[in-house]
Amino acid sequence: MKSLEFSADGTLLAGGAAGGGVYVWTVATGERRVLEGHELWVSSVAFSPDGTLLLSASQDGTARLWTLATGAVRTLALDDQGYRGVFSRDGRFGYVFGRDGGLSKVDLLCRTVAKRIVQAGNSIGGAISQDGKLVAVANYTPGGVKVFDADTLELKADIAAEYGDGKRAKVVGLEDAPGGRFVFSLFEAGEIWVADLSVPR
Repeated sequence: MKSLEFSADGTLLAGGAAGGGVYVWTVATGERRVLEGHELWVSSVAFSPDGTLLLSASQDGTARLWTLATGAVRTLALDDQGYRGVFSRDGRFGYVFGRDGGLSKVDLLCRTVAKRIVQAGNSIGGAISQDGKLVAVANYTPGGVKVFDADTLELKADIAAEYGDGKRAKVVGLEDAPGGRFVFSLFEAGEIWVADLSVPR
């Protein structure tokens, strides 16, 4: 199992498997549902804030948006290996981070890819600021974090993960924090950094 995530109310647990399956458990009973469709490793699952939708990203180059009440699914071609997906704070959009450095903004109402940019060489995840205005991307290549306007995907900050003698570290484990901040770790450096985006620069 590559990824696990609880719904906001804690009643459901979802996981993505190496064989392409998406599993959803009812926590109280242990009952399991299998959502099938991905052809390769499912690297990420994410619940919408209200728990009615599940977004999965896969190494098969697609994201899938599942309506949990009915099992209906919409497949979105990303032209890359989607690695992680997250929802906007209001549940209106999804963002998928790809291993080719792609950042895709998914319109959940229209079930389409609203915008896509290639912002780096290799990204493995990201997060939404708590006010919903910024989306940050953790990049392996080149090592660092890029922060974008959640609405337009305009670049707001480019943080190079430099350490030692100007080396660049892979960035992993990026999470949002209160007050317009993001916390992330530099793999090779063994450091944790905090980026404060609360004051425009």
